[in-house]
Amino acid sequence: MKSNSLRTRIRITYLINLIAPTLVLALSLVMLNYSPMTIIKRSIKTVSLSEIYECQDLGTEYVELTVDTLYHTGQEYIANSITEGAYYYALEDGKCYFFLLSSRCLEELATSGTELDVLHDITIRGRLTTNERALSILTFTISDALNWSKDSLSNITCDYIVKELDFGYHKTIAIINILCALIIVSAVIMLMCILCILFPILHLPIIRLLRYGNPIKHLKQAENELSSNVRLRQANLIVTDNYFINLSNQVVSVIPLDKIIWAYRFSSYHTLRHMNRKITFTLCVLCSGNVLFKSPHLIKTDTSVLLSYLETNYPDILVGYSKEHEQAALKRARIN
Repeated sequence: MKSNSLRTRIRITYLINLIAPTLVLALSLVMLNYSPMTIIKRSIKTVSLSEIYECQDLGTEYVELTVDTLYHTGQEYIANSITEGAYYYALEDGKCYFFLLSSRCLEELATSGTELDVLHDITIRGRLTTNERALSILTFTISDALNWSKDSLSNITCDYIVKELDFGYHKTIAIINILCALIIVSAVIMLMCILCILFPILHLPIIRLLRYGNPIKHLKQAENELSSNVRLRQANLIVTDNYFINLSNQVVSVIPLDKIIWAYRFSSYHTLRHMNRKITFTLCVLCSGNVLFKSPHLIKTDTSVLLSYLETNYPDILVGYSKEHEQAALKRARIN
């Protein structure tokens, strides 16, 4: 076996582990880039009230604008017996503009201490929509309140309602937050994998050898013994003169034999697929200093051969799980 096989196997392990976060990151970026909210944010245009007609002519559907004063019309927007917003209007340059603000937006304003009857200097993001029936009802209500004729108000009323309610997309915002979290987590995992590929010494089971001296020296010695001093090889489980080594793709570990106090296994039943149910075993090795190494997803035969070898050749090692072994091992681990 090549002298650098341990570091090579660690790199292979992290290359495999790099696949999943890379796919998640790529998929999350694509979904984020083409999500409705992202598209809206890219297409939104900052305008003034007088530019609303131009926006519609140019195909701009979503706008952001700041209004000096908004007055409550007294009309609420109700859908499925639930109040989802309220209508407001603004008078500017001889024109009347109507807005539909969501209950969420109004609750935020109320929380900040804003009176909701008249809103001042408010910035709104919304969608330009048309609704002749809603405009007819609103102009009738406002004309009566202002002592104007309905026809007079209709003549100066903008044909579009700025509907802030359509801009919320609460579920979409929640999905975007989830996607952003996935991107951050995936990026962190990818960075860790890349660092371990470049510097195998950063592999956690190797770093844990700090408890027993210089990890680099342990790694080099274990690699040398893999080349010439193998005492037992059962699949990816190897015992050399001074180390127990696991070379599986799930986890690569190097454990000094003289530090092992207790070795045992437990089973796990996997039912991810109805036709592929199986039992795998996790090998647990407790060492001095209360350091626990776990090797998951092993088969029964491999763990049986290893545990039998340790029990036969290293009588000081407690082998197999029992309450007596657990109590004795934990006591020895704390003392050492």
